[in-house]
Amino acid sequence: MQAEGMMEIYKDRYDKSLIDFRNAEEPTVKKRLQFFLNNIPENAKVLDYGCGLGSMLGQVNLKKKISPESIGYDVDPSAVKLAQDVFPQSNFKIFDGSRIPEDDALFDVVISSEVIEHVADTKLLFSEFNRVLKNDGIL
Repeated sequence: MQAEGMMEIYKDRYDKSLIDFRNAEEPTVKKRLQFFLNNIPENAKVLDYGCGLGSMLGQVNLKKKISPESIGYDVDPSAVKLAQDVFPQSNFKIFDGSRIPEDDALFDVVISSEVIEHVADTKLLFSEFNRVLKNDGIL
């Protein structure tokens, strides 16, 4: 599926009612968040691919010192807007779902939670993760 097709599928998928479901107290989110907090180094520059409502990057940013250049990308403009509203201390941007619009070897950590199963070209996805991760980066 082309990136444009993915954007159409997930366009406006989120609404404010999902914020409570995706918050840090929801049990599966809480477990994932704790894993990230335990494994993301201090001051790391983090990319959250498919950030959705921003709960992972936003909560990590609230609870741990990470680089202010950390960023979350998602294909859904409404999700990115909600992420920006709920976590104004974090950076969130819209992208087309294919090429990550960042330089090579830029990030210390790439996280992607509940996303990979929605990606049609996983070979391209992991190639992109590899491209934007530093040589000693964490996926």
